Amino acid sequence: MRSARSPDRAKDWQLRRLAENSGLRQAAFMGEAPPQPPALSVGLTPEGATAQVSEGTLSKVGQAAAWLFPKKNAKAKVTAALADRVAEKIRSGAPLEEAERYLVSRLFEREARALENSEQAAEVVRAVLPETSKRMAELPPLPSSAEPSDEFVRRAESVASDIGERDIRDLFARVVAGEISRAGSFSLRTLEIIRHLDPDTARQFRAFCNYIVDGTFAILTGDAEQYLLGKGFDTQAQFEFEDAGLVASGSMLSLEPGKTLELRYGEKRARFRWENAARQNVIPEAEWITLLRLTRTGYEIALALPFSPDPFYFDAVMRTGKAHLRERGTSAWTSVPGDDAWALV
Repeated sequence: MRSARSPDRAKDWQLRRLAENSGLRQAAFMGEAPPQPPALSVGLTPEGATAQVSEGTLSKVGQAAAWLFPKKNAKAKVTAALADRVAEKIRSGAPLEEAERYLVSRLFEREARALENSEQAAEVVRAVLPETSKRMAELPPLPSSAEPSDEFVRRAESVASDIGERDIRDLFARVVAGEISRAGSFSLRTLEIIRHLDPDTARQFRAFCNYIVDGTFAILTGDAEQYLLGKGFDTQAQFEFEDAGLVASGSMLSLEPGKTLELRYGEKRARFRWENAARQNVIPEAEWITLLRLTRTGYEIALALPFSPDPFYFDAVMRTGKAHLRERGTSAWTSVPGDDAWALV
């Protein structure tokens, strides 16, 4: 059984775990021991380039041929010999020749890029954590542990090293900060989908999340749909969201005789009440409103993002509901939680 940690200590612990694999202890957790020496440092002298490397990293140099060149190839044999020579020079601190410097740069290029990505991800998590924690605290508590699972932390470490684009890194950091603040809210699948998002889709989806009603869907009917089209969320954008696993089409919302439909958008609520009785014993059919619903991943990403409601979109939602009711009921709105102050539209 895990020992209990205070919320602040739990958050610091998770940030430290995220940063440890990238060597960023000091950046992610103040007060820790100084970071370990870098895996590789290269210096320039009058005689040429010299390099110092940790023993753990040094053991990888001899394996360079396995992924730099095909196996059972004469060029690989030359590279293996070159790797041995580079390893010996690194041990002794002797200058590296041009071909040797090229081998070292190729060997550590991927590792250095992953390290930089992880460092930057840890910094963004730290930056967004206070804001994200505040929003997560407003949600109902979950019946789960006080900390993210070890598997979530391991997967986050892996994803962080792959993300080099700023907008995707911001989505990732907010999801990780959300899981640190409210463990159990975010899935491994969401981490993996963020890993594979393209930057344009990430930027557009972030903007789209400001038009989500009831926290789960956008309205694709009437004036509400036209307003979204005017904001650039056309059919192509919807296809991109769906292909990325962020939304699902085909959902509908019904307005039915004798019933009331209430929707929440930001700090406002809309109410559509179908009041008029059927005439001449004919039961009217329900009115259907087309939706674009968030998937679980889309919902989790939206949950982690700051929400900026658009009052003009709310007006368009009101017009859409009223158009479906026609003269058969009333449309009204109120500010949350002003339930007794409904204003007719």
